[in-house]
Parts: sequence; C-alpha cells; structure tokens
Amino acid sequence: MKIDRFTWIVLAVVVIILIGAVVTVNLTDGEGLAVDTYLTADEPATPVYNAFVAFQNGDVQTARRQYTARVLEEDVQDRGFNPFIDRFSERTARRLRIIEVAYDENDPEHAYVTAAIDTYQSSGLFGTGSTWTRRIVLDVVREPADAETGTDAESDAESETGATGAEASPEAGQEVWKVDTAEFFY
Repeated sequence: MKIDRFTWIVLAVVVIILIGAVVTVNLTDGEGLAVDTYLTADEPATPVYNAFVAFQNGDVQTARRQYTARVLEEDVQDRGFNPFIDRFSERTARRLRIIEVAYDENDPEHAYVTAAIDTYQSSGLFGTGSTWTRRIVLDVVREPADAETGTDAESDAESETGATGAEASPEAGQEVWKVDTAEFFY
C-alpha cells in the first residue's frame, strides 16, 4: 500500500495541530483563559478597572469598595433595584480600555477617567454578532479606605455567591481613589 502526496499533507497538518495543542496546554498549565486580576496601584484608573473586573466576576464586595460613600448612599435611596446584586446574566464579551486620566487643576484629589467599553454580543443562526463601543468619563476622588461599603443584607447576599475580594485591602483611614459616579458597567 502506497500513500499518496495528499494523504501525507493531511497527516502533516494533523500532527502540527496536535503539537500546537500540546504546547498550548503546557504553556497555560491547562488553565485556559486567564482571569483578570485586580490592580493595586494608587492611580485614578485603578478603581475604574477594579469595579469593571469585579462586576464581570460577580465579586460584589470588591465592586462596592471601588465607589465613594456618596454613590453608595444614593444607590440605596434612589433605585428600585440594587445594581450590585440585581444583575442579569449576559451573553456578551466585554473589554475595558482606559483612554485618558486627567487631574482637576484646582483639586489634586479629583480626577476624570475616560474609558471605552468594547462589547461583542453574539447572535444569529451562524454566530454573527454585533460589536459596539461606549465611551464614558467617570469622576474619581480620594476618600478614606474605611468608608462605608455595604449593608448586612448585601454582605449576606455576597457570601451566598461565594465571591471574595481578591484585591489587597488598604489600611483603614488610608486615602484611596474611588469612583464618584453612578456607573455600574451594564
């Protein structure tokens, strides 16, 4: 039995694909896609990025720690739902891009973070989808790290989901950057 040239080409392609799969699994330790980690830098963009990642991961307590006490208080008073808990499951892929950080000329404790959220939503019979970008500007201010971050009911709901705050917690009283805009990355 003699193998023709086409069969050799097909066998070579299959072997290359298998080698690529083995190399990929070995390089990623079989973990697949990497999970986004929280930032710890003392920069205005840090709470914006951390809030976005926390919402994607369902980490309620970490998300709440990224917002000022004023936003959290308004959240409790003004909404018929809780944006930290009453979230719905989406079939979208999202990416946050920090475009610019501008400090307020009159107040060094206040900054504006311009970000873009790229969203891809798959749909249709053949897996077609839509892609769009939403650009936002968020106020970010410095506030003590021990500011109010939640109520017991929300803590109980968080503990039921098993979410944990994986970021390094700042010491009590230390000033940190926090989001001062009611933007919850829907």
